[in-house]
Amino acid sequence: MLILGLDFETTGLSFTDDRITEIGAVLWDTDARMPVQIFNTLVKHADGPPITDEITRLTGITQAMLDAYGVAPAAAFRRLCAMAATAGIVVAHNGNGFDRPMFEAQMLRFSAVPETATITSAAAAQEVLWVDTCMDVPYPASISTRKLVHLAAEHGFLNPFAHRAVFDVLTMLKVLDAYISTPAGLDAVLESARQPMVTLQAIVNFDDRDKAKARGYRWRAATKQWVRHIKSHHADAERRDCGFNVELMPFTP
Repeated sequence: MLILGLDFETTGLSFTDDRITEIGAVLWDTDARMPVQIFNTLVKHADGPPITDEITRLTGITQAMLDAYGVAPAAAFRRLCAMAATAGIVVAHNGNGFDRPMFEAQMLRFSAVPETATITSAAAAQEVLWVDTCMDVPYPASISTRKLVHLAAEHGFLNPFAHRAVFDVLTMLKVLDAYISTPAGLDAVLESARQPMVTLQAIVNFDDRDKAKARGYRWRAATKQWVRHIKSHHADAERRDCGFNVELMPFTP
């Protein structure tokens, strides 16, 4: 089976205001357990914000690099969508919370311009299953981290260029391979990917906030809530085991 590993580097975290600056995409053969096609490119948007010093410190990508080597978004995304159509399954680390909504935001921008609307229509016609390696991989209880660089170390190797797209994709796929090397393991990951996302709000007071934080809940300052995104089939177990009351809410990245 072919799956497409995907990672975006961006100018920031806003799906509306920021832009994708680098695409890393790897077609991975689950039977051969190795990559069969690799695509990586910098992307330069005419309407995007400039690269900040903070983003350069995180990724190493500079505005000068984008100006010199960045390709037009339409060309980059046509290639990416063709690879996604070949695989039918897209894998991204924290894809539900970041890469997928960032991709969908770019598709909306393409749809507003006649010259690029065909990219959106072609992508919409593809039936693609998104797998999130933060959510859909059955990591053992001994591995509590979900940071990709730490997951690599937990699985016995290092990512030499963290926060560069294609290296993050290859790191993610190597970690994932440990769990999908058997048909049963692959089926379990895909079944989890088919389940909807939900958001849980921890009902805790100030003194108990560390209990929520320890279970992966994050403070959402805009709404003053401790929230955790989870697959729906894990919600009952989380309610049972967390040790505090939770409220089920619709999923919002």
